[in-house]
Amino acid sequence: MLKVLIADDEEKICQLIIKLINWEEMGLTVAATASNGLEALEQAEIYKPEIIIIRMPGIDGMELIQKVKEKLPDTEIIIISGYRHFEYAQTAIRYGVRNYLLKPIKKEELKDTLQRITEIYKEKNEQLNFEERVRLALKNDAGKLRTSFVSRMIYGDRERETVIGLREL
Repeated sequence: MLKVLIADDEEKICQLIIKLINWEEMGLTVAATASNGLEALEQAEIYKPEIIIIRMPGIDGMELIQKVKEKLPDTEIIIISGYRHFEYAQTAIRYGVRNYLLKPIKKEELKDTLQRITEIYKEKNEQLNFEERVRLALKNDAGKLRTSFVSRMIYGDRERETVIGLREL
């Protein structure tokens, strides 16, 4: 399950967001909530969530995003904001935020955003699993090639001649 951290300066809003989504059904779990930027950063370092939902006004939210991205660059961040100013969104994008939802938050919009992020993580994990399998196969093949090479260096072509001789029998 992917871990989610919800950061909002109002505890009631954190609880509302928690109740809005069937987290388990989506393969997600709310690891923690935080009521300010410092607490959110501490929780992020402890739980290392894959997704952080931030609803904090102004500079506190932007500072949090910057610090989280420095420490946990692969974490996806969803901003819920009442700011419609281009500069605010532009700053968030510069820090690597791809998910910007305007208040009032709509359940389906949040759910769709979480689903999209979950799918991205699944694809990323499948790719990593494939790459790991390829790495292991190459490692095994490299070991076999080394053994074969050393054997040929020690025994020359006698081993091959023996195998060829057995085929002729």
